[in-house]
Amino acid sequence: MADQSLINAAQRMYGAKNAVAKEALKDITPIVAGVQSGTAKIAVAIAEKRKRQKEDSEKKIEPFKEVLLKNATLRPELTSRLEDLQEEYYKNLKTSEALLIGKDKKSDAVERNNQIAGILKTYESQIASVDLSKKENIDVSNANSLAAQLNDVVRKDKTLADNIIVKDDGLYFLDADNVEQSLDDYTPPMAVYQTGVNKCIDVFSSIQTAGKNGEPYEGKIEEKVEGIMNDMLKADNFSSLLFDDIGTFNWATENMTQYFGESSGVQRGEDGKIEIVDKEQHAENAEKLKIMYKEDPEAFKAEFKKDYIESAKKQYDIADQTRKNALRAKNNQGTGKTATFAQDAKFENFVTSFNNGEDIVGEKNIFKRNKTGGYDIYTKGGQPILNPSTTDKNDVAVPGTQQSLSFEELKSRATELGLPQEYVDQLKTSIPNRGATTNSSTNTKKKRNLVNIPGL
Repeated sequence: MADQSLINAAQRMYGAKNAVAKEALKDITPIVAGVQSGTAKIAVAIAEKRKRQKEDSEKKIEPFKEVLLKNATLRPELTSRLEDLQEEYYKNLKTSEALLIGKDKKSDAVERNNQIAGILKTYESQIASVDLSKKENIDVSNANSLAAQLNDVVRKDKTLADNIIVKDDGLYFLDADNVEQSLDDYTPPMAVYQTGVNKCIDVFSSIQTAGKNGEPYEGKIEEKVEGIMNDMLKADNFSSLLFDDIGTFNWATENMTQYFGESSGVQRGEDGKIEIVDKEQHAENAEKLKIMYKEDPEAFKAEFKKDYIESAKKQYDIADQTRKNALRAKNNQGTGKTATFAQDAKFENFVTSFNNGEDIVGEKNIFKRNKTGGYDIYTKGGQPILNPSTTDKNDVAVPGTQQSLSFEELKSRATELGLPQEYVDQLKTSIPNRGATTNSSTNTKKKRNLVNIPGL
C-alpha cells in the first residue's frame, strides 16, 4: 500500500476547496478515483497528469497570476492581504512624511514599507516562478522518488491555486511530505539520461556489427565498451539507466527478484522475458530500490556495469556465431556436413571437458568425475540419481546406490546419442588425469556450457 503521505498529497492535488474549482478537475476525474489506492495507481496518475501538462506546455500558458485571480477562494484572501498591505503602506508613508512625528517612528515606518515592498516583490517573483517551471519541458526520469514526481506535477497543476497558503513572508504549498514549501523553492526533478540511453543502444548496435564482420572482441571493442560504461557511471543522472527503459529493457524490473525474491511482483516467463505480475508490489519495490541506490550508489553502479558488459559480450557472441554459421553453411555445401559453428563449439567443449577429466553438463544430466575415473550422474538441479532400492537377506530395504558411468560407457553413450565422428576421433582412449585446468573456478565456468548432444 502506498505511503499515506503520498495519498494525502495526491488528494490535495486533486481536491478542490470550492465548487468553482471542480471545472478544472474534469480532465483528471478518472485519476482521482485511484488516489485511495496504492503506489502503482498514484504512479499512473502522475504519468497521466504529466502527459497532459506536457501537452499544455506546448500551447499558450495561462499566467498563474490570472489563475489566482480567477480562483473563488484564494482571490478574496489574496486581495484582502494586498489591500491590508497597501493600506499599511500608505499609513507608513504619511507617518514618514509628517512634521510632528519623532525620528524613530519615521524610521520604523520607512523600514516597514521597505518590508512591505519586499513582500510584494516576493509574491510577484513566486507567481512568476510557477510560469517559468511550466515552460520547462524535460522528460522526468522514473529514478525520481514518487514523492518528488508528485511534487513536480502538483506545482504545475491547475489546482495549485486551491492549495496556496498566504503568509507574511510569501506564498506556500504543501508538498508530498505535508511540509510547507515556498512557491519559488523549486528544483526540477532529474531528467531521463537520454544520452546514456542512446549510448547503451548504439554500443550494442556497433558490437553486433563487429561480430557480423568478424572483428575480435578482445582489444578495441572490449576497451570501447569499458570506456563508455565508465563515462556513463560518472553522470549525475546515472540512476536513470536503472529505472528508465533502455529500448524494451528496464534494469530495475529485470533485477527485481534479485533484491525481493518471491515478493518482487515480477516473474520470468517460459520465453525468458520478465513480466510484471503484481503492479502494486512492483511499484513499491521500485521505490525501495531508489532508497537503496541512494544508500549505496557504487554497489548499484558496479552491478549495472557487470550486467551491461556481460550483455554486450553476449550480443557479440550471437552476431559472431550467426556469421560463423553462415560461413559454415556455405563451406558445407555438397559435403554432407550439417553441424553449425554453434554446435561445433559445444561439441568441442564436450571433447575438451572429457579429455581433461572435467565435470560435464549434458542436455538432461550432469556427469561428475569420481575417484575411479568414471562419472556419477546427477540431475540438472544437482540431485544425485540413484539406482532402484533393494532389500538385504533379512528383507530390510537398502537405499539405491549412486548411478554412474565408466569412462568408456560415457564415451559410448555420447557417440550413440549423436556426437559426430570427427569429434569421436578426438576423444582420449584412456582415462585422463585431472590437471590444472580442473580447478574450481575453471570447472564452474566450463559447466556453464551445455553440451549439445541430445539425450545426454
